[in-house]
Amino acid sequence: MIENKTLQLIHNLTQQLEPTPWYKKPTAIFSLWFLFIIGYFPWLLKRFFNISILSLPALSFYSLLCFSLLAVTFIFGSTLVLCQSFPGRNLKLSKWMFLTFLAAWLLTIILCYPFTDASAPHEGFAYNHDDYGCSTYIFLIALAPAIALLLLIRILAPTRPKWLAMSALLACSAGAAICLEFICPHKTIIHLLYGHFGAIIAFGLLGYLAGKRLLKW
Repeated sequence: MIENKTLQLIHNLTQQLEPTPWYKKPTAIFSLWFLFIIGYFPWLLKRFFNISILSLPALSFYSLLCFSLLAVTFIFGSTLVLCQSFPGRNLKLSKWMFLTFLAAWLLTIILCYPFTDASAPHEGFAYNHDDYGCSTYIFLIALAPAIALLLLIRILAPTRPKWLAMSALLACSAGAAICLEFICPHKTIIHLLYGHFGAIIAFGLLGYLAGKRLLKW
């Protein structure tokens, strides 16, 4: 804690002595990030899954609820990570709000499933052999946004690399899971827990374990 505060103080003093380059200013950072995600996800859905952003397939109420929670997690989470990366920012309460969205999605999977017609009731607890396939999709789809977001964070010389890397990868994998709401035909509870939610958590843990190396500056 003391080391982080010292590094932050040194960085703030350095910023006061030197003019801030254009690419380190909040406007530039957020513009680059949102331009990237606006272009990346529509291109990916069209290029690999032949799904146009202008004519998305219809979603059930259950899938739409999951989609909304994941979208909020992705947008809020990535924005929060960038905000926390700027020197002098302290958003301790906000980070718990981000994790709350992930928890809400988990509860949606468990509690709302019996009220859907995604599959027969007896299939709700059947292990699905495509779990690892969806996990792989989440990893591959989230890889490019994760690299882009981590590069933007590194530019800002962050002082909390483990937390920021974990949050960045959680947000990007939640964004990848949004795409799977349109392409994954399996809606069993175990599949969603293992193949979707489990992959998001695993990606986040990877960020926490490798945070110092990923965000070294």
